[in-house]
Amino acid sequence: MNPFRNSILILAAGKQERWNPGTVLPKAKQLLKVGGETLLERMARQFYDPVVFTNHPDIQAHFKRCYEPLDSLTTVSTLHSTKAHWREWTTILLGDVMYSRQQVKRLARQKEKVMFYGDEMEIYCLKFHEDVRKVMAKAIRDLTNHVQWEEKYGKLWNLYRILIGVDYREHRIGSNFTWVGDCRDFDTREEYLNYVNRN
Repeated sequence: MNPFRNSILILAAGKQERWNPGTVLPKAKQLLKVGGETLLERMARQFYDPVVFTNHPDIQAHFKRCYEPLDSLTTVSTLHSTKAHWREWTTILLGDVMYSRQQVKRLARQKEKVMFYGDEMEIYCLKFHEDVRKVMAKAIRDLTNHVQWEEKYGKLWNLYRILIGVDYREHRIGSNFTWVGDCRDFDTREEYLNYVNRN
């Protein structure tokens, strides 16, 4: 793939409501250090020229290529704000996830027009081709226009459900999903400290 015709977009505009940094950890969990580098620095090293969408001043101060999303109410809202940056292949990453080398390779090898990567609890990233751009945009519109639209419906799981035609209340994995067990996200201070203490 030609890197100049593709986009790596990192979503880092969440409210971080479960994040309780304490006194020694950064206010933005995307700036947590793993192996001597922040999660965002790690992604910048792993992926070609990523762009971060955030409204967090600490992230903006540490990462040069930042844009403020027009709407950051939910993850899907922030994703919608990236639309102008969608290219031939678009990879969507989450700023609080530690991606494995194997996952970077999986993304590079992907040939399917759209693929979500995750496990039974989390979706860690997705990648899609320009051929499904209109389908992605319509799914996001349908989701945000849904009568039950509110913050809890704005997760990537619901975008996945609407794309494969599954009811919002049904939690199952169908097509266009790759199971990964080697990525890690940090929602709470305890999760991060437990990981650091074990490694």
